[in-house]
Amino acid sequence: MPSTHKQEANVKDSVESREIQIKWDSALPPPAILAEYDKSVPGAAERYFSMWESEAEFRRTEDRKEADRRFGLSRLGMLLGFVVNMGAFGTAVWLASWGMNGASIAAIVAAVMTNLVFFSSFTQKKQ
Repeated sequence: MPSTHKQEANVKDSVESREIQIKWDSALPPPAILAEYDKSVPGAAERYFSMWESEAEFRRTEDRKEADRRFGLSRLGMLLGFVVNMGAFGTAVWLASWGMNGASIAAIVAAVMTNLVFFSSFTQKKQ
């Protein structure tokens, strides 16, 4: 028996660790990894899909709200621009009716120049 103790004394425990990194370029993991999750936690794959679907629906809803808000602001801007232009042209007509031709021409030129500057800056932002 003494030889048995010598053999046990020479035995060393070794610990080995490994690290594996897996990356994927989609919102969903590869099917093999999803199956492994489902083995570890039953129903995990279904919960992952429902979470992913609800997040996608939330993003679509928020995008729709943002598009509606921008459209509303665009319409408001067009309405206010129309009011300002009609005011300028109305002022020009009123001034002309009172015999102030120079002032009426200045009001019309100011309205036209304002429109030109606005639309030229708008087209430059889009490019």
